[in-house]
Amino acid sequence: MDAAWLWIVLVALVLLAHRWMRTRSAAVASSRLGLHPADVAELNRIARRLVRDHLTPSSTLVRHLCVVQDRAVPVRRIEPTEWEGRWYLGFADGTSVVIAADCPATVLAIRAALLHGSVTVVGVRIVDHGLQLDLMGGRQRKSVLAVADA
Repeated sequence: MDAAWLWIVLVALVLLAHRWMRTRSAAVASSRLGLHPADVAELNRIARRLVRDHLTPSSTLVRHLCVVQDRAVPVRRIEPTEWEGRWYLGFADGTSVVIAADCPATVLAIRAALLHGSVTVVGVRIVDHGLQLDLMGGRQRKSVLAVADA
């Protein structure tokens, strides 16, 4: 009888361990990376916030660019970023933003205007797809989309 009890206890322990592992692995297996569901939920919340903040112009970005426009701060540099179709636009007061242009010719026109004189922001407005900057260099007016603070 001692051997029978030993087998019963052993089977009970194996069943309990299997059940514990199954419930624990079900919780952890809810993500492909093996993360706990609470961590997955937090990462999803952070991702939604990042998407929301970068798809709509932030109030900080709008304020900075309105100050740049009001003070007629000139553009000092326009440089490519590591992202295709995005450029850094740097102003004389140290403000820097990431912009997107509808075509490379727009960026070339802004660069040419920088070489021949001053480029300033003459308009800042919120449009359906973001924050539009109207830049004036000489007699040329070009529009770009401000994507983020840099």
